[in-house]
Amino acid sequence: MLDVGVYPHSMAQFYIGSNPLDLAGHASIDLDTDVDRHFAAIATYGADLIATFVHQSTGNGLEHEARGVKAALEAGLLECAEIPWEDTLAVMKQMTGLLESWGASYEEFATIYL
Repeated sequence: MLDVGVYPHSMAQFYIGSNPLDLAGHASIDLDTDVDRHFAAIATYGADLIATFVHQSTGNGLEHEARGVKAALEAGLLECAEIPWEDTLAVMKQMTGLLESWGASYEEFATIYL
């Protein structure tokens, strides 16, 4: 979830332009490795708005982020205008809330991934 889960969540927030009113999810955790094998979440934005994200192609990982950071740094900026730090912080707080709803914590997952 902390690997690829933030991307669809960030994209939904970017296109909708606000934080969800409610966020719920489910994960299937491998008991041997404590790694989430499957993860799903539903973000409710109100006004009958549903956000879906489908990614079927392969890419070059952080290519787009690297280009965005490069452009921001060359312009003397400390952040990318497309995804400001406030949005990143909001997404991380929401993802942390999901982990806590599953009885897990960011610290537990960080020791697995780092």
